[in-house]
Amino acid sequence: KIVLALLFLSISFGLCSKSISLSPKGNGKDDRGAIMNALKSVDTLYLNAGEFILKNEPVLINSFLPRRLVIIGKGMEQTRIKGTEKGAFVISNAKQAHHVTIKGLTIADGLRNAAGTDKGGGILVETKGGSLTLDDVAVRNCTALGGGGAIAISGTNTSLKNCCLTENKVTSDNQYAGFGGAIYF
Repeated sequence: KIVLALLFLSISFGLCSKSISLSPKGNGKDDRGAIMNALKSVDTLYLNAGEFILKNEPVLINSFLPRRLVIIGKGMEQTRIKGTEKGAFVISNAKQAHHVTIKGLTIADGLRNAAGTDKGGGILVETKGGSLTLDDVAVRNCTALGGGGAIAISGTNTSLKNCCLTENKVTSDNQYAGFGGAIYF
């Protein structure tokens, strides 16, 4: 009776986790729409092996998505997210704090080089509160003009466990001085 009552409570109050598994489209097709649509309806997204391509826009985690999100790949060497000229992941929210965990994948080839969008070639976090946890994640070959070739973080607690940040860089020009080839706080 107690077990049934607890099960009823967890279903009634939405405490059950919702998840979905997603495979890349392949053939150079843009996977951003599928990723964004999945994140709108789940709190855990499993990314199968392969390369997920983001052609024009990064994955944007904002107030329209659940506050707690987990994105899990099949491992650094098996699941890869290819970024855009606007980065790969942007976590931005002034209204509510997000708690985001990314596990078991590689983020590669993100670039942020325009005024106003010049930080966080791989991941940009601009939020008040919340947390970002990276576990078994590689961020490779990402570039930013202003700071954080791999990751730029502002206003959130961040934890990196078993991560590899390689071949990331910050460029600069006469107007901008870049800081933090890997991480910018």
